[in-house]
Amino acid sequence: MKAAAAGESSACGWRRGAAGLDRTYVSGIERGLRNPTLLVLLRLAQTLEVPVTELLEEPRGRRGSQLQGKR
Repeated sequence: MKAAAAGESSACGWRRGAAGLDRTYVSGIERGLRNPTLLVLLRLAQTLEVPVTELLEEPRGRRGSQLQGKR
């Protein structure tokens, strides 16, 4: 997620709480270990005040790196 690459939720712990999500769940999303639902993405986007499409963009410099070897 792009927000993870920017360190948005890690830098501002209150944002996780404002979205109503557990910090370990958000951490799992950031690390690519969890797949958020559309509802969760909408809540995160609203809390971060960004369009949901921004959260779906590939972080710069990491394109494809997480997908290799996991087939």
